[in-house]
Amino acid sequence: MMEGHRREAIVVVKPSTLIFDAVTRLHERGMQGLRVRANFYATGHWRCRVYASRAGDEPDRERDQLLSYTSGRDQDIFGDGRRDWTVESLADELGGRAAPFPDATRSDPAYVEWFAGMREATGPDGVFALWDDYDDWESTGRVAVIRVHGDERTAPDFLPLPPSP
Repeated sequence: MMEGHRREAIVVVKPSTLIFDAVTRLHERGMQGLRVRANFYATGHWRCRVYASRAGDEPDRERDQLLSYTSGRDQDIFGDGRRDWTVESLADELGGRAAPFPDATRSDPAYVEWFAGMREATGPDGVFALWDDYDDWESTGRVAVIRVHGDERTAPDFLPLPPSP
């Protein structure tokens, strides 16, 4: 390397990690009404939705969506060509999309605690899912937690479903 020239390390964070961390950041900012639901699709892609829940909604009611993501889009989280997301910039974007929905800022400490526990269980690169084409874990009161190591996925462990809004 030539003296005076540095190469900056490029760190690529998985979109699922960015989404989960951005939602955690928004919870810290007082948007505890935001939730994430996720599943695997027939193609093997992981999909998730970020939405504002309302007190009294059924747990599977995805009202007021801020994001509908599929891993088929890789780093293009919103499907609009933008790919250079950080946790802060994604939290800011989601927070702006949540602004019209007053329920985004409602208090929901039980979900925030559940979400933090789920993040701990998935590890830094893992995901969770409520169903796939073969299993409906949600109907059995469970969430599948899949850890990812490189290109390898672990067999799922299970957590209880999140609390109702």
